[in-house]
Amino acid sequence: MICFLLTDQEIIAAIQSGVRKPDGRLAIQIPASRVESNAESRPALTFVDKSRTVNCGQISTRLSPIQYSVLRCAYADSRISFESLQDSAWQRRRASDGAIRAVVSKINSRLMEAGFPCELTAYRGYVSLVGIG
Repeated sequence: MICFLLTDQEIIAAIQSGVRKPDGRLAIQIPASRVESNAESRPALTFVDKSRTVNCGQISTRLSPIQYSVLRCAYADSRISFESLQDSAWQRRRASDGAIRAVVSKINSRLMEAGFPCELTAYRGYVSLVGIG
């Protein structure tokens, strides 16, 4: 899954065209040039397991064990389901959707504080890592 911030014109055009997918979502045409530039904008993160530190160029931050595990899973899989996160990050223990969203929010706060050019999104049972800026 690729996430985009849409311009007002793109949203209005999609609504006016009325093209919807079978599940009711709007079908929005994104120019190929934007798709290619977005694919290249995914930040290169490196993970240091021993210290649970995440690096992006000269920027780094240290995360709690669960935050580190969730971010690492989301980085490895561009779109990971809540169920898969439970299996890997929570080691098959049950975590509510609210708990997953809370961890995602805490990770985003840490990334934003450190100045990382990315964030996690939690939408419809999936978590994705997207570049920003």
